Amino acid sequence: MNYSYSLVLALPPQRVFAFFSDLERWFRLNPQWDVESFGKYVFTQGSTFAVTVRYDRSEEQVAYQVSITDLVEGERLALALEGTQNRKFSIAVQPQGSATKLLYEEESESALSDDDKTEINLWLRSVGNYLVVTSRRTLRSRLWKYFVDRLWLRMSPFGRRITIFILLGEAFSLALFLLFLVWHYYFR
Repeated sequence: MNYSYSLVLALPPQRVFAFFSDLERWFRLNPQWDVESFGKYVFTQGSTFAVTVRYDRSEEQVAYQVSITDLVEGERLALALEGTQNRKFSIAVQPQGSATKLLYEEESESALSDDDKTEINLWLRSVGNYLVVTSRRTLRSRLWKYFVDRLWLRMSPFGRRITIFILLGEAFSLALFLLFLVWHYYFR
């Protein structure tokens, strides 16, 4: 089944395509799965490597043999994932004025569910957000990039959700504590 999605980013095409040369980072941003192992690879057409992922919803572990089937530096990249669920990804980067249009297409043996399509859209939006934040040169952006690269991308999707719940709970408890202090000092 085919599925496509496009996204416009306010970045130059070279910067956008450079991100996809780090395939491990790209794969780790995918909310569909947890990357359990990622083999060494050379970023050239015809290169193959092994990737083992655990799908988040089904908890199914799948070992893929990944091949770079098409590579035009700075323009497009196509990957074939062969395993129990064969998939093909292609990314095209096109200049669009001062921005870049990112085109994603996927072919899979079975039809993609609405949840799968949503996760693909989230995957590409997270790539776009990652690229925009990391293109800034502020201290906050550099710290955020360090946090994402060293901690967030190493977590499983379940671990990420738990972290978000803990942070939200802590923020809520801090807000309640501050409200209590304000009430105690100003209204008593």
